Amino acid sequence: MSTAQQAVIAVMNEVSSVGKTGINSAQNFKFRGIDAVMNAVGPAFRKHGAFIVPTILEQSATTMPSKNGGSLNVVRLLVEYAIYGQDGEPIRGSVASEAFDSGDKATAKAMSIAMRSMLLQVLCLPTDEPDPDSHSYELGETVPSVGGLKAAIASHYRGKPKSAITDALKAATGKSVDWSLEELAGFLDTLEAAK
Repeated sequence: MSTAQQAVIAVMNEVSSVGKTGINSAQNFKFRGIDAVMNAVGPAFRKHGAFIVPTILEQSATTMPSKNGGSLNVVRLLVEYAIYGQDGEPIRGSVASEAFDSGDKATAKAMSIAMRSMLLQVLCLPTDEPDPDSHSYELGETVPSVGGLKAAIASHYRGKPKSAITDALKAATGKSVDWSLEELAGFLDTLEAAK
């Protein structure tokens, strides 16, 4: 009867790498997907009598604007994995992940990413990726949404009818409907400056 530790070591000895067989045609890069990792390690886990049970420890979900004007669902997870051997005593570890999706798949994607990351780390599978310290990023400004700008403007008119906001926007822009992001942002800046 093998322990979880013995099973993991046996899988590590059997699976030493997983190639990048997936191709992202939109951004033209190769990637190592969850299916490639599961196809490589799944048979070895079964052979050595081991299985994995995930538990979501933390979850958050938000939305953000996409570059083409739509909306993306954003899910962030902290997932704990218990790896069991035949003796029933697991070893545990947790991994954080996040995923974006314009439909209803953000949580499923985040779970797949967490599982792939956990397996790569626990089994010490090489990734041939650049070291994270070799890159630095500069953050851009968050693009506001029309709804967000309208809500911020409405907060300046708390307790007044909606017509007061419409009248003020019409006076500022010359339009009574279909305000652009720039028009709303400019009017909000004027309101903020007048505080």
